[in-house]
Amino acid sequence: MVNKIKIILTIMQMIVLIPGIVLEYLSDKKMGVIRYLVFKKQVYEQGIFNSSLMNMYKSLLIATFFIVIIMIIYKSIKIRSNKFIKSGLSTIIINLLCIIFIASKKALALEAYHFFVIAIFIIVILEYFKFILDFIRVNK
Repeated sequence: MVNKIKIILTIMQMIVLIPGIVLEYLSDKKMGVIRYLVFKKQVYEQGIFNSSLMNMYKSLLIATFFIVIIMIIYKSIKIRSNKFIKSGLSTIIINLLCIIFIASKKALALEAYHFFVIAIFIIVILEYFKFILDFIRVNK
């Protein structure tokens, strides 16, 4: 049952990234898409993606990064479970990629940057759910 849930979450992670990729691709092809992205960029930069909130998001990601590392170290000492360690490492890698993407100046130049950030946050949250599922399974 847990494996089916993890497979569904992985598929959802892939599906969430598709709209950002499509919008970025169409931004060069269709004028209406670029207008929409420019408008949304202005709206998002004044709202949920202003500089102070972006710094808070980075801090939150860094804090959860260290929490996951501590959980992996604690569980690897207490219980030798390779599945849990692999799940934790994938969570750490995705978390690091998210931090790098948010901090990158090249990523900021993408037209659909804010849509990618939203998608990446959803992906990270889904990855945390998978990590928590493995954590619960190891504790049984």
